[in-house]
Amino acid sequence: MKPASRKTTTQSIEAELSNLASRRQTLEARKVDALAKLDAAKSARRNVLAGDPSADLSRLNGDVRDVEDDIETLDSVLSDLTAQTEDAEARLAEANDKGERAVAAKTLQDIASTFDAGAAELEKAMSEVSKALAKMGAALPETLRAVDLRSDGSGRNDKDRLLGIILADAVCSIFPAAFKSRPWGAGGASIIGMDRNFSLSGQVWEWTDHVDNDPLEATAAARALVTDRLRGRADAILEGTAPADLIDEPIVETKPAKPPMQKVAILPISNFSFAADGYGRSEFAYSFTTTSVPEPVAKAAVRAGVAYLMESEEGQSAYQEELVRRARIRSSGNMIVPDQREAFNLGDPCGFRVEAAIAEAAA
Repeated sequence: MKPASRKTTTQSIEAELSNLASRRQTLEARKVDALAKLDAAKSARRNVLAGDPSADLSRLNGDVRDVEDDIETLDSVLSDLTAQTEDAEARLAEANDKGERAVAAKTLQDIASTFDAGAAELEKAMSEVSKALAKMGAALPETLRAVDLRSDGSGRNDKDRLLGIILADAVCSIFPAAFKSRPWGAGGASIIGMDRNFSLSGQVWEWTDHVDNDPLEATAAARALVTDRLRGRADAILEGTAPADLIDEPIVETKPAKPPMQKVAILPISNFSFAADGYGRSEFAYSFTTTSVPEPVAKAAVRAGVAYLMESEEGQSAYQEELVRRARIRSSGNMIVPDQREAFNLGDPCGFRVEAAIAEAAA
């Protein structure tokens, strides 16, 4: 026989409690009536005792006794009813507790089942990933070095490392949280991957530190590291500008020149300092002394409220006011005293120290 469901069980107990409550209401009403009858019977007996000392009390005593017997029976039944009610309430609480536990357990089991199903799909997908990597690896001859990778001391061959880089990018492009983060850097550059820092410059000799640091999807990573180079080499061979023998040398791309940093004229209104390189050297700018600084420094100084751009209305106005002030001081015979206040530290607006840390980590 199929066991009753929790819902059926609780409904049955709740119906039982409802019946018991209804029965208690009826019995308590009967007891109220019985108490009233007992009071009336005793009153009648008292009246007879007071009015006729020789009167026969057997009938009156019987009336009192009958009502007392009814009350005693009602109290016994109400006591049984209380015990039944407490038992039913305990059974209902147990049934509800079992029901809540069953719901909680089923929720966890459903979550586990869904998670397992996803893991099975991931395992199937990783099997396809393994096949794709094997296909890519088989396509590259052992004697062909598509790109010059820095030695990492692991003893792995370049082919495996290339596949690892592409796989790491592919994973990171869809799930960056799979990798830890460094406290410095921004975007993908702060992510430590399986094989590189998600800056192709971290592993490829001829790439600069200023390439796009975001992780690439598999096809883009494959093109950047391998296939665009091979196709470029193929075109050069067809054009006669490269030898046809596939010698064991990396196909090196031209290293892009680092663009010069533009400088901007500013008028400092407070002393400030900024990083001049990645190795601890600082430069200073002094209040109301015009100077030219790298554009990132100028922007940072304006944001910090310690300088104006000379080309701005505020800069020209402050500059003219400073000329008038200095002329007034000179005409009075006084000396112009330099601003001796402490310099505000702008930090490293140009990112020199980050670049130095990247270069040091890659060395």
